Amino acid sequence: GVPRQVSFEEQSVEDLVALVNSRQLETALSAASELDKVCKREDGRNAVLAVPDSAEQIASLLVRGDAACAHKACKILASLSLDSRGRSRITNVSSAVHSLTSLLESSDKPSIQYATLLLGNLAMDRSGRSCILASPPLFDALSALIFSTDVKTLRHTSGALRNLSSDSAGRKRVEQGASRLSQLEALTHHPDASTARYASAVLRNLEPKAQRAPKFTL
Repeated sequence: GVPRQVSFEEQSVEDLVALVNSRQLETALSAASELDKVCKREDGRNAVLAVPDSAEQIASLLVRGDAACAHKACKILASLSLDSRGRSRITNVSSAVHSLTSLLESSDKPSIQYATLLLGNLAMDRSGRSCILASPPLFDALSALIFSTDVKTLRHTSGALRNLSSDSAGRKRVEQGASRLSQLEALTHHPDASTARYASAVLRNLEPKAQRAPKFTL
């Protein structure tokens, strides 16, 4: 008889990672959709990270020149960045992280939301902060989004700037813009409580150490 085609749901995680690099766009997208589902679970994320070069393979979708592929890659990488091992694997593919600049400058709201979330997560680690700051266009595209009118984008961006301003190199970069600072000041009164809290934390990070108010965390 004719061999039955294996559905994407039945593919192993290793095969799915390999298939995201398929020359067939439809195959790559279907594999990415399946990986996106897998990465919603911690055991799924661990299985993906156990595949050699998985972060690199998934990140290659960012530069494929297809908006749907870039969106899926961003979503998967944002899930993988929840885990410190995932963050270090993604940070090692610095060219992919730097390629997020064009996504941040696009008009694709869901992709921008995932890209800002991903960068905020990567900025939790020193190596991630260094990776982001090593690309001035990426930092500029990210920090420009504190003027966004989209609540999720604003929340993720102010959270990313809070993490980036946690050491001196990041503080220097965040301080280099009067309009950025006045917008952060305005965001401390934003109706979204998380955005207001993150913006306040950025400004607190920028204060000279002697002047910093005691830090209270819930």
